[in-house]
Amino acid sequence: MNAINEVIDGYNLTIESVSAEATQVGLDTGKYALIGGGLFKNEEREELYLFPEEHTGVSTIEIYKRADDDSIQTLDDLVGVTVHPVTPNGGIFNLLTSYNEENPDNQIDIQLGEAGNFAQRFQALHDGVSDAVVMPSNLGADDMITDLELNVSTTNEPVQVNPTYFVLAQDQEALKEKLDEAIAQLKEDGTLAELSKKLYGENMFDYELTEQ
Repeated sequence: MNAINEVIDGYNLTIESVSAEATQVGLDTGKYALIGGGLFKNEEREELYLFPEEHTGVSTIEIYKRADDDSIQTLDDLVGVTVHPVTPNGGIFNLLTSYNEENPDNQIDIQLGEAGNFAQRFQALHDGVSDAVVMPSNLGADDMITDLELNVSTTNEPVQVNPTYFVLAQDQEALKEKLDEAIAQLKEDGTLAELSKKLYGENMFDYELTEQ
């Protein structure tokens, strides 16, 4: 946001740090003109809000596995192994369900239940309780795995890459136009790539998007 403020024309955007629930309420009630937080497009959101033309990040869905297990690299490889439980109707549940619908002869056994926190999921992998955990990438996950000395790593490539956006209230067409210009400039001059490397250790914009 600070980088956007340096180049956006006619606006000075003030940042507030609040819960995800509060951002949604604030956007709906007019308290906020736009919100961030790594939001992706879906049909419901596109009916209610404005999305910039340019995305400002990506959210990756990863398969975590035991580091010495080279047999798991893709969703296809989850057939016949123990996948850590997922929450019903959550994004990971929907991803795995969609896979099963598209592959009727090659079914992943989807176990429903509480997934636990990140440390518990990774420990279950290390201990052999689960063979794979499917979940969004999380800043700090690698450090947690190292600190706990766990035999856990991700597969070579994420299974899904979703672009993430700022989201604007419907009456913010003028701001959307200026925001599009600012984001495009920051992409072109390499600022967003440098910020991504600084924050995540890699240029997230190098990923090929699997969802638009």
